[in-house]
Amino acid sequence: PGSRAASNASSKSSRRACAAPPPLEGHSKLMDGQAYPPLRAGLLVLKYAQRECDPEAILIQAFTDAKDRPPSFAMLTVYVTTVYSNVNATVLRQAIRTVRPEWEDAMLSIAAKEWMAEGEAKGWVKGRAEGKAEMLLRQLRRRFGPLSPEIEDRVRMAGSVQLDEWMDYLMEAHTLTDVFGPSVAH
Repeated sequence: PGSRAASNASSKSSRRACAAPPPLEGHSKLMDGQAYPPLRAGLLVLKYAQRECDPEAILIQAFTDAKDRPPSFAMLTVYVTTVYSNVNATVLRQAIRTVRPEWEDAMLSIAAKEWMAEGEAKGWVKGRAEGKAEMLLRQLRRRFGPLSPEIEDRVRMAGSVQLDEWMDYLMEAHTLTDVFGPSVAH
């Protein structure tokens, strides 16, 4: 996954360590997660999901808490691969190897499926925007004739919401300025 690899390019030393806090004194075992380790594992990955830190220590702790429950381990793998932007295959592999090396292939297979689904969804959205852009360009050409390279580039670079807006303006437009505003280069 290219986007994840890029987000992991920075060195571990630039990230704060996010170690799991020790259990609170005076609370019951149920409250500190010791009565049901998979609960602690789930809460741990939820707590640190949006923090900018090195996730490996968190994953090792969470996977350790779920090490005797394959379904919990698999659910944690799915969650961290879909939510944690700073977890790539290398980080995930190292955490799994530390806790349950015999599950490495199975868990990385689960992660790969999640990353592929995420990529397909992003590709679908991008493809849909590209289709809208080409449809708008076709309609603009039919109505106004040849378009300048600047207008073609502007349309192709626009997001889906902007394209929808321009399509709405095109319905009543008499000039390209009616569609794009006064800054348009004819």
